[in-house]
Amino acid sequence: MEKLLKKIYKDEGGTGSNKERVKRKAGPKEKGADFICSFTDGLGIPYNIAVQVKMWKGEAHDLRPLNQIEEAYDNHLNIVAGVVIMMQDSSSDNFEKKRKELEQKLHIPIVIIDKKSLIDIFLKYFPEIV
Repeated sequence: MEKLLKKIYKDEGGTGSNKERVKRKAGPKEKGADFICSFTDGLGIPYNIAVQVKMWKGEAHDLRPLNQIEEAYDNHLNIVAGVVIMMQDSSSDNFEKKRKELEQKLHIPIVIIDKKSLIDIFLKYFPEIV
């Protein structure tokens, strides 16, 4: 997943002020984000996207990834969006309701990348990540 995120966010490992970055945070001290994808706009303003990855199958009903996005928002600077990448085929009504409520509460978009969308993204970037 890290290679894919680095291609999406054009992380080339450089140190220039406008280089985008992907930092792996997964683990017991992640503070809600498996990855923080950072970028700086043309005016030098830094932004961060909190990414949570779950390889669960079936229908998404467990609210933990959304709770982790909220935790990341509370613990990392300049979070402007949340992304949950998962292998689920669909989201339960309760999961989608919680996602919408969290978007309103935090005033940021929260995007769910399900299995079909993830496959499409991998296919798009496949030549660059192999």
